[in-house]
Amino acid sequence: MSAGKHRKVARSRGALGCAHRRKVREWRRKYDDGSYPRDFWPWLAENRHVFDAFIRLARLSRRRGIKRWSADGLCHVLRWRTEVNQRYRSRARHFKIDNCATAGLARLVMRVSPRLRGFFELREPPGGHRDTNLPSAGLRHA
Repeated sequence: MSAGKHRKVARSRGALGCAHRRKVREWRRKYDDGSYPRDFWPWLAENRHVFDAFIRLARLSRRRGIKRWSADGLCHVLRWRTEVNQRYRSRARHFKIDNCATAGLARLVMRVSPRLRGFFELREPPGGHRDTNLPSAGLRHA
């Protein structure tokens, strides 16, 4: 690959990263009601590809007739797929899914995609995660 083409690819990846971070900031302003895990939003800004794969798999599951599923189970499927792909493709993108991010992914997916509302069961977050000064966003908690 020539140096010019290499720089063009690097620039486009950088622009995509900025667009992803901008979208995450927008979601945070719109949806953060204090129920997301403390470090979720910075993690999401760096791992938007995980969110994209998570929502694709949730939508596929819903289309295939699954009415409800575990966000933790969905993350395990993503981890397994990544491990299998890594063994056969050197360029597969690795998914580092923090267990604390799972609840945030489930909450955000159901907010961003109306067809997935109610797909994941939500629990009241532990005391350290909820900011009691923010109004409730109307999500159903189990």
